[in-house]
Amino acid sequence: MQTDTGRVYAWGSGKYGQLGFGNSSSCPTPTLLSEFDGASLVQFSAISAGGYHSLALTSKSRIT
Repeated sequence: MQTDTGRVYAWGSGKYGQLGFGNSSSCPTPTLLSEFDGASLVQFSAISAGGYHSLALTSKSRIT
């Protein structure tokens, strides 16, 4: 989820590393992804997550 201020949060099962925290830990509550804390000025046009994946499409059509 991306907020109006540009911060990106992730939560849920991280068994396969899909949350983006660099590990395979799960996170039961929304937690800020420090890489996308709004200071980087990265804007996303879409964010998608499922049981085994997560990805974000930037406004410049790059997948992160």
